[in-house]
Amino acid sequence: TVEIAAGVQDLSGNPTTAAYSFSFTTTALLFGWIETTVADFEDGTLVDTQVTSTGDGEVTLAQSFFVHFAGTALDPANWTAEDWGGGLVEVTVASSIVTVSGSDYIKSVPTFSESVAEGYVRYGASGAYLNFAVGTDLNAPCTFMTIGPATAGQMRVQTYDSVDPANPLTNLTTFLPAFNGIISDGLFHYVKIEWSATEARYYIDNPDVPVATHTGFGRPLDGAYNLFMSSSGVAFEGDWIGIAGYPGSGTYTSSIFDAGATSVFSSLAWLGSEPAGTGVSFETRTSLDNATWSPWVAVGGGGAIASPVGQYVQYRATLTSSDPVVTPCLLYTS
Repeated sequence: TVEIAAGVQDLSGNPTTAAYSFSFTTTALLFGWIETTVADFEDGTLVDTQVTSTGDGEVTLAQSFFVHFAGTALDPANWTAEDWGGGLVEVTVASSIVTVSGSDYIKSVPTFSESVAEGYVRYGASGAYLNFAVGTDLNAPCTFMTIGPATAGQMRVQTYDSVDPANPLTNLTTFLPAFNGIISDGLFHYVKIEWSATEARYYIDNPDVPVATHTGFGRPLDGAYNLFMSSSGVAFEGDWIGIAGYPGSGTYTSSIFDAGATSVFSSLAWLGSEPAGTGVSFETRTSLDNATWSPWVAVGGGGAIASPVGQYVQYRATLTSSDPVVTPCLLYTS
């Protein structure tokens, strides 16, 4: 409410002849609604999408097989755990991290053919034979493709096949001195193995640029393979592991934000990635009472929100891909 006394002059010198007052209501300003962490995104609703933790947190299309190692033990529907020598198994699960120690390994129950295996792993300090792998086994005769240190301080990728003695042995190894530091830097790193019957491509940290490509196999690598994480005395940790095979589309619907008063929601900003053949689009809706909602409306150019004023707002992101091995990624919204 504004009160103006008698005699107050305007810019032309005209005085008011009597006191008077008037009232108006301001619109609350929206500050600080940000979603960027795993916890932020897990409050939303996922349909054919998933929350991963390669960074602080992100939303991607859902992989056909994805394990985030929740709870306190491996899910027997997805994993088995064994010791190479038949001894005590030292695999633990805590705080959404699986730790493979001693001479243990974990092996996926499902098998996969000509696909893309991804993981977010932390190698133990200077440990040898800590393998993120795809294959039939890690002891010959077997087939495997691995990313990990071969000896202390030497990072390498390897493609190996000795299953069928009627075919030439495949044993291709590429050492990666530029990546030796990740063995003992104490950080989690993104790793990916993409394979077909005639080619294996290996990736570290960058999902788009392979660090090595192997071809010229003794026989096609077109079998059904398991996922592995293996140790040989040093702890090897995994945050998540998955197999690509993304759907054509999926949605993420945010939690509901309460602005505290009737507000104008003007724009939505976001950060993420849209590789070729993928896309991310947004819609919003608003409510005055968190019961009756406006229709979903597409966000316009520059992130302009077309939904009416309200106290509550929600957004829905639609992720699309025309390539089953590529996904867009939503990292941040505000």
